[in-house]
Amino acid sequence: MKIEIKEIYKCDHCKKLYQIKNAAIKHEKSCSKNPENNRPCFNCSYLEKSKTVVYSNYYGEEWERSVDLLFCASKKIFLFPPKVEIKGNQYETDEPNEPMPKQCDVYDNGGNIELNWLVI
Repeated sequence: MKIEIKEIYKCDHCKKLYQIKNAAIKHEKSCSKNPENNRPCFNCSYLEKSKTVVYSNYYGEEWERSVDLLFCASKKIFLFPPKVEIKGNQYETDEPNEPMPKQCDVYDNGGNIELNWLVI
């Protein structure tokens, strides 16, 4: 029987395991359980999905495609979450398309009470 001892890397937030250090570092930056990636927009009543047509130009060939983007009805802008910002794969749109802010002056939770604890 052959026994191998390897270093493994664990995400501090979701406890996923990785054999490659760079993969673990890359994952930690965009992990959905990372507190740095929490935004008030996710619980805001103004945030909605909006179908939008996106135009692209690859290798001289233009095409259009319909995609769902997050739209702030209060600020009248498209927003993209931290995961998209970190990976750099946001869509180019004709309207303003900005990253979600860490603090928002128009945040409205729609009268819902935020629970910061979990009942098991």
